[in-house]
Amino acid sequence: MAGGAAIVWNTRSIVDRLPDVPTTVDVSSLGYATASVTFAVVVACAASVMALLVKPRWLRDALTILTVTAVGCALATVSSVQTSPFDSMRERPVTVIGVVASAARMDDGGTDRLSKYAIRSAAQSFVLRVNSVVGVDIPGEIDCEILVRVSGLAPLPARGMRVCVRGWYEPPSTTMNPGSRARRAIGSISTTSTTLVTPMDVGVVDSLMIRIRTATHRALSNAMPEWASPESRALVAAMTTGVRLPGLSRPSAEFRAAGMSHVLAISGFNVAVLIAACAGAAKLLRASSRWRAIIAMMVAVAFLAVTEPDTSVLRAGLGAGLAAIASIRGGQARGLGTLGLVALVTMLLDINAVAGAGFQLSYGVVIALLVITPRVHRRWDERTHRWWLHIPFKRVATSEAASIVRSSMLEALIAALVAWTVSTPIAVWHAGSMNGWAAPLSVITMPAAAITTIAGVAAIVTMDLAPPIGHLCGAMATTCAATLGATATMAASAPGGTWCTGRPDVWWTVVALIACVSAWIATGQTSRILGWFVTTSLIVGLWFGTFRPFAQSPGRGEVFIESIAVGGGACHLIRTDTITVLVDAGTSGDSSAGSRRMVPALAALGVRRIDRLVIGSRSLAEVSGVPEVLLAFKVGAVVMDTRCLAAFRGARDGFPTDVLHAISERKIPIFSVVDKQLIDFGNMSMQAIVPPPNPAARHDNGGLMVEIRHRDWLPTVKPVLVSGDPKLAARAKLLTTTAPNDCAVRTTIDDLHRLHLQLWTIRGWK
Repeated sequence: MAGGAAIVWNTRSIVDRLPDVPTTVDVSSLGYATASVTFAVVVACAASVMALLVKPRWLRDALTILTVTAVGCALATVSSVQTSPFDSMRERPVTVIGVVASAARMDDGGTDRLSKYAIRSAAQSFVLRVNSVVGVDIPGEIDCEILVRVSGLAPLPARGMRVCVRGWYEPPSTTMNPGSRARRAIGSISTTSTTLVTPMDVGVVDSLMIRIRTATHRALSNAMPEWASPESRALVAAMTTGVRLPGLSRPSAEFRAAGMSHVLAISGFNVAVLIAACAGAAKLLRASSRWRAIIAMMVAVAFLAVTEPDTSVLRAGLGAGLAAIASIRGGQARGLGTLGLVALVTMLLDINAVAGAGFQLSYGVVIALLVITPRVHRRWDERTHRWWLHIPFKRVATSEAASIVRSSMLEALIAALVAWTVSTPIAVWHAGSMNGWAAPLSVITMPAAAITTIAGVAAIVTMDLAPPIGHLCGAMATTCAATLGATATMAASAPGGTWCTGRPDVWWTVVALIACVSAWIATGQTSRILGWFVTTSLIVGLWFGTFRPFAQSPGRGEVFIESIAVGGGACHLIRTDTITVLVDAGTSGDSSAGSRRMVPALAALGVRRIDRLVIGSRSLAEVSGVPEVLLAFKVGAVVMDTRCLAAFRGARDGFPTDVLHAISERKIPIFSVVDKQLIDFGNMSMQAIVPPPNPAARHDNGGLMVEIRHRDWLPTVKPVLVSGDPKLAARAKLLTTTAPNDCAVRTTIDDLHRLHLQLWTIRGWK
């Protein structure tokens, strides 16, 4: 079977490369992709056969995971060699025809605290599964997806409709900041109006599904009360139907920072809660087990029909369906085998989802709960049972009900700890941060999340049949969602809650996962202690920069001046071996740059504390990310020039007051400086340069630049001038370090005291 599959794939790949004219093709050469696919298929077949023959449970689990991994590697290899019709296309007008693959996502302005002051236009985006490109001769069939951005908030075609899109194709752009990783993308299409997205013919099945989804969304929107906040309404919609409404950006960022993204996303938990609720209602009506299984299948299918087809939703629906089928047949679905089958189906539908955080977190946590939790629970249950018998209340100690409660609480605690320890290395690999509140909050917030899901679905079902009941369910869902949102906000803003570590190397993630799993499931106490020791060592090394590829510390006599690309703004990091200074932190081009660009880049470069934060001018492009920086890192003091500080304190509202409030609530002192004032910190000195006022400006908002010198530099070495606003340097008639928008800049002084300028690209320093 393995050899036949490899031969078929190899033959098809050779035939696809054949030109229309007669030619000679060498079929004897075995390419890298073909060899990789052949090896992966052989491993998958061998592992699957051995999983059926071996008897030890742990060996069957390992072989099942190996089978799924091998199939995923084969599919990923095939996907990597496939080409897209947009690969060689530059910026140009384009007309494409395809099917809308997702509900429209409305852009409400970003996640940063000061994003509400940014000047932006409303827009929507959706994923289009392209079938053809008009005017481009492409051999063979087209099957790829592309992101479409549409200006305005007018209604767009629903998911499943076939549309014709006319717009401007934009190739994918890579963020050139330290810590960012290149993602495989094919660009996007931008249109200026919804009239350029024209609906076309729709099949009977697609038309029926569109009507069902439209009715579902309308019923849920009508059921939620008018007094509910947009954030609460968006949370209910996201946790019930998967549709992202305006107001979800900031709660989503807070859930992510608090380590609670799994609560917000639709997953197996939501499906299990709905199935349990429906099965419980059917049991009260004295329905048989067969009918309860049929009801479970119907609930899973209906839920999949109206929700967004994300990885977690697909896994949950398929898993519930397989478990219900096994129940109808009188058996029981084996957890890991069912999960493996669902993973294979998911990868066959979209292999590119494997690289996403959703797929890895979803399947990684579920595998951990199936494999690790039962073993740990048996070991801990025996120990706590012996301790439980020695409590002074003998009636409680010997009570069977109390023992069941103790065992259930212990199982919930173990499940939360196991899920947190396994998901943390994966989250750090993708986000570069971890949160210590994730484990206890998962246990606390699950009841509210369950009530939100059940009440939201009940509101959809009852809104048209019994409006009073529908409104009551909608109010209950929004209240629970508001509670979840407040919990995430407090956890994300709690001091020390979120640890920005920077993204590690890939080997760190693999070793950390292996060490965590070994520490949980090892039978010997020495092996478990060794596993936790390795895990702790990896975390300590990651925190101090040993295992981060970008955390390079300056040596003696060196000053690193690194400019982080934020787009239309400024963010310059100045470091010596003992001092860290940040000059400005803002942009006018990205309303989420503080949380998604500046903080990850600073963490990747090794920043843990900022001794001085210099604010160069009273402009949103220089301060928009300041609240996020203050939340992520400990700041010693803020430095501003006298006129700029007076302008900030004289403002009655707007972003200056929000910036001052973010500084004051953390009790950070503000120092004002004047022109030519010298500031010393350890082995580095900064001289303030305040340009003359701008005669064309209505108000004098000040401005500040700094000249950097190191104590070990020779007198012949010129100081380095750093400015967040090039206009200030132009007024002062001075030259500063250049900061292109497509790369970062590092300025260093070598051992011979010569000034060097390095540019950062995606391939590293050059």
